Amino acid sequence: AACPFVQPRFVCDESNLGSPACGGAKPYSSQMQGYNSNQVNANKGGVDGMLRDNYQMPDYTYFYTIPELDFELIAMDWNARQIARLGGRGTCAGCGADRLLAHCGSQHALEDYMAKIQKASTELMHSRSALAASRNVAIINHYPDEFIGASLRQMYLSGMPLHKRHRAKVFSFFGHTHVQQCRSYDKGECVNFLTGGAGGCCSPADTPAGFVAISWDAHKTQVVECFAPDERCTATAFPYQSRMRNRSKGMEGQACSHTLDNPRCPNYSAAPAAAAST
Repeated sequence: AACPFVQPRFVCDESNLGSPACGGAKPYSSQMQGYNSNQVNANKGGVDGMLRDNYQMPDYTYFYTIPELDFELIAMDWNARQIARLGGRGTCAGCGADRLLAHCGSQHALEDYMAKIQKASTELMHSRSALAASRNVAIINHYPDEFIGASLRQMYLSGMPLHKRHRAKVFSFFGHTHVQQCRSYDKGECVNFLTGGAGGCCSPADTPAGFVAISWDAHKTQVVECFAPDERCTATAFPYQSRMRNRSKGMEGQACSHTLDNPRCPNYSAAPAAAAST
């Protein structure tokens, strides 16, 4: 989604700030904001209606707190760092984001909007880390660190008051690459989670697949309950793999036409070195 001001499906403004979609009794913002994304909550124009009633994505970038667990979720959007990979292969004719480009009207309009979302996301991160109101923090973002040229977990920790750092437990979750892999540990526990292996893409060879589960201990501290290679939440082979073996070449060929990120494709392009964050 980009350039929602062009043809918004839903708008939050002064006329409906008290509605559930715009924050209810505590509005998310006093500024007008349009929405045109399939993925946001259905009451903001997202798809599938009540089928996704338990799925929450209230905005493009946001934070959500659960005081009883001393927990805060921070949702980031740094997709501006990979404009050339939007939709898998960017905005070229026939590529995944070409209609997004047409919607925005120009490459400049698209890039300008994506940069504004990244800026808002970054300001949100800095404001939340400066407060450090919660001991347990989870950061979610689409791309792994190497695609955006920054560690969002480290950004949060660096922005915290020094006297609060020792008690903080900060996890960072990202996907894009369709496998399960711990990217870094702290005191023997995973803290940077590549967890893109739940959706299924782009062939039976994309393993390990699975999901991550986080829980809380008796001291209200978040802990990793299950993550790769734990077999309770990890699949090292798909059940249908033997049946699909003869078709996997065709599947990968189909995937190659839609992405630059599959190492098994002839058009594979490794993650470019994005500019480092300041």
